[in-house]
Amino acid sequence: MGKLKRVLSLINLLTHRQQVTLDTIKNACGIPERTAYRYLRDISEANFPVYFDRDSRAYRLDRQAVTRIDQFNLEETILILVGLRRLLAGLNDEYKQDAEALVNKLLVRQPMPLEEVVDAYEHQLDSLSDQTNCSYLISSLLISAAIRCDKKVRISVDSDNSDVGDVKIDNPALRFKKHWQLVDADGSTTESADFLRIKKVSII
Repeated sequence: MGKLKRVLSLINLLTHRQQVTLDTIKNACGIPERTAYRYLRDISEANFPVYFDRDSRAYRLDRQAVTRIDQFNLEETILILVGLRRLLAGLNDEYKQDAEALVNKLLVRQPMPLEEVVDAYEHQLDSLSDQTNCSYLISSLLISAAIRCDKKVRISVDSDNSDVGDVKIDNPALRFKKHWQLVDADGSTTESADFLRIKKVSII
């Protein structure tokens, strides 16, 4: 079981139980005590506040502070969707149904129609493995979502001198010129970015 699957298992435990002991976390996730503490800290820092109850000597989520599923923005939703797709390949049919239901719940709770964007990448999403580098796929999904939802983007790109520079594109569009490029559709900027040079996409 890879780290992503173990962290998702831990979040699942904390979400569906009132409190979870350290021994339960270690056994359910197959991790040593030191790793369990690290994962609990990481989850808390990722806006899933985890508290230790001294009386019961167990961990619990602060359910008042947890972000609701409909509060995830486009970037967060796409990252979660890609993570869930990687998880699906290693689940039995029972867990797979739950994960697929969560994917659908994420999609329908978004204020913008992401279904069409995700459908266009269905084959790539389903073929993900633990060894797959998802950066290019995530960038493609974010750019497609920004174009379809009429959003601006800021991208980090490798420049000719190997530095990473930021480019803001107000009206993103795709152009094929030997290979795919991200350009500004209204021509307000002459900046363009080759897909292969894009390091990170942020929707703004």
